[in-house]
Amino acid sequence: MNGESGGLDRGGVEVVALAGELDIETTPDARVTLGAALRSGRSVVLDLSGVTFADSTALSLLLWASRGAVYLAGPLAPQVERLLEVSGVDDYLTLHPSAAEALAAADGGAE
Repeated sequence: MNGESGGLDRGGVEVVALAGELDIETTPDARVTLGAALRSGRSVVLDLSGVTFADSTALSLLLWASRGAVYLAGPLAPQVERLLEVSGVDDYLTLHPSAAEALAAADGGAE
């Protein structure tokens, strides 16, 4: 499946798991799902571990999301990790090694 796979509520933290290709065709849907999660007022874990490809629209989405209480989770596919490194975006975003670690950080940040 390409694009996002939706959001889940995990005890006061919203989890949005993205999967497949995050590109110009799928990023708008991901932005809608992520925007709804952000409007909930809760912390959001954005699980990127299922993303196999990302382009500049994905970078835009991540930078937009980083303005809210968003905790990024990996591990990242090599291509996605390389994109973040080459673009310099990894200097501005904090990526947690796993969704469990991001959830723990979000729970601590929500209190």
